[in-house]
Amino acid sequence: LADAMGLWHRLFAPLVGAYVSTMWHPAGGAPRGLALDAEDLRVKATANLHVAGVAAMPRLTAANPMASCYAMGWRLGEILAR
Repeated sequence: LADAMGLWHRLFAPLVGAYVSTMWHPAGGAPRGLALDAEDLRVKATANLHVAGVAAMPRLTAANPMASCYAMGWRLGEILAR
């Protein structure tokens, strides 16, 4: 089994790294400070469009990203209710 895994790593791992990618951007698609106002997550150059989700995070969290999205949405709701 060790020989098979070594063969896989030598032959296929470089191919996977070179040709496999994703078209999704789970984090950082609308980073705070660049595309979003850092205080209220408003999309710059808009009046009432806010983003509360993984796109506003600079990178994925180590924990479940959905929990972070819930917290961000909750906080944004509090901000917008004022």
